[in-house]
Amino acid sequence: MGITVIFSSTLLAQDFKYIGATKCKMCHNKPDKGEQYNKWQAGPHAKAMDALKGDEKNDATCLKCHSTSGSVDNGLLAGLKVDDAVSCESCHGPGSHYKSAAVMKNKKLALSKGMTEPTEETCKACH
Repeated sequence: MGITVIFSSTLLAQDFKYIGATKCKMCHNKPDKGEQYNKWQAGPHAKAMDALKGDEKNDATCLKCHSTSGSVDNGLLAGLKVDDAVSCESCHGPGSHYKSAAVMKNKKLALSKGMTEPTEETCKACH
């Protein structure tokens, strides 16, 4: 039974897709919600690809920290592009299953649908 649970959880986890920050913008750009999208767009994470020069923009070693899509399997990308740099999903996990307002209103549900809460270790993966 334990093997079945682990196996089915692995299959479910593989179904979570990276959708890109523009999908988060609809709700996370409102003043009453903190305008996270605008803050991200004006900050260094959204501009992380600009720090790369020449061949670095295609170097997997550089992309794993300078672009969310460069750090995940291409099969998990559903709208996220390399040029999107370090998006919300680098820290919060692939958003395909937790992006809806109905899910986001319930933190426990959002966490069960792929959202993660960033920790110091999340940041240290690149910094």
